[in-house]
Amino acid sequence: MTTEHRHQDAAEGPDTTTIEVTRRQAKNDRAAVELARTVYLAMTGRPAPTAVEVVARRDRWDVTFTD
Repeated sequence: MTTEHRHQDAAEGPDTTTIEVTRRQAKNDRAAVELARTVYLAMTGRPAPTAVEVVARRDRWDVTFTD
């Protein structure tokens, strides 16, 4: 599992956090989002934003939360 956080100035757009979830870690995209929400909470100490985008890759899902 890999995470990436991008902090941007207000003029550049919102902050995003992308968490990669492998197909071994989750069986489907819904499970991938739930796992990513748990990881986000553990990393930040706060619940994940409701704005979420899931991109399916060959061997993983990229789950991106937007603040």
